[in-house]
Amino acid sequence: MHQEKLRDIAFRAILTALILAAICVNAKSGTQSHITSWNAYSKQFIDAPVFRLLPLPGTTEYRALVQQGDKKWMVHSKTPSLNLANIWRRLETKKFSLTLAWVGPDGKMIESETSERVKAPDFEGFKEPAVDWAAAADRNIAYLIDAAEQAPAPSREPGVPVWIWSASPGYDLSYPCITINHLAWAFLAHIENNGPQSAEALRLARIGADWALEHRQPNSGALPLFPFSTVTMGKYGGSIEGASVNLLRASWLAISYVDLYQATRHEPTWLMAAISPIPPLSFKTRTAVFPIA
Repeated sequence: MHQEKLRDIAFRAILTALILAAICVNAKSGTQSHITSWNAYSKQFIDAPVFRLLPLPGTTEYRALVQQGDKKWMVHSKTPSLNLANIWRRLETKKFSLTLAWVGPDGKMIESETSERVKAPDFEGFKEPAVDWAAAADRNIAYLIDAAEQAPAPSREPGVPVWIWSASPGYDLSYPCITINHLAWAFLAHIENNGPQSAEALRLARIGADWALEHRQPNSGALPLFPFSTVTMGKYGGSIEGASVNLLRASWLAISYVDLYQATRHEPTWLMAAISPIPPLSFKTRTAVFPIA
C-alpha cells in the first residue's frame, strides 16, 4: 500500500510537470488543442486515456488514429469522447502518434490535430531476493557506534559522541534537538530487537540525554532550561539562533526523554526535563515561525 501511494504521488508530480511544460510550448507556438479534458497536454499514459473533444459545429463523427511504426488503429465515436481502451493492449510501451479528427456528414474532415504521446510501463514491483532488514539495521547501528568516536568533527569533547558537535562528517553545525532524540530512538529500537550491540547503544543514548540536561539555557530569563538546538564550531548558537524559538524541536527532545525513562527507569530527571523545555509564551521574538531555537 505504501509503495502504491508513493507511485501515485510520483506519477501525479511528473504528470503535472509535463502538462505545464506542454502548455508553455503550445502557448509559445500559438497553437491550442481542441481537447477539453484534463489530459489535453499529457504525454505519458499508463492506463488507456479518454479524450473529450470540443464539439465543433457540423461534426457527426469523431475519430482517433493511433500509429506506432507501420501499425495503425482507428477509434470511432458519435459523441465528442474517444476512449482508447479497446486498442490499448495492442500498443507497445513506447511512443505513438495520435491524430484526432472531426468529420462531417459527407465524410470530409472539419478539423484535425496530431500529437505524440507515450504508452508508459506500469510499476511491476521489485524482483529481487528477500533482504534481512534487521541485519541491515544492526549494521547501521554499528556504523553510528563507530562514528561516535571516530568520525571527524569541528570540535570534540572526551567521551561525548561526535553528533553533539557535527550533524554529519565534515559539517560545522550540529542540531542536538534533532540528533540526540532520533539517535536515542534508533538505539532503543536496536535494544528492543535484542541487537548485538545493545549495551553500547544504551550507553550512548544515555550519554546524549545526560549531555542535553547539562548543556541548556540557565534557569532564568525568557527561556529557562530551554535546550540548545544549534551548535556551531563547538559554540552554542548559530544560523538564526536567538532570533527565533523552535518549540517543535525542543518537544522532540522532550519526547525522547520520556521514551528513555520508560525503557530504562534510569533517570527521573529526564521526566522533569521533559516538562521544562516549553516556556510560557510571554516573551517576544523577532519571528513567529519555529526555525531555530
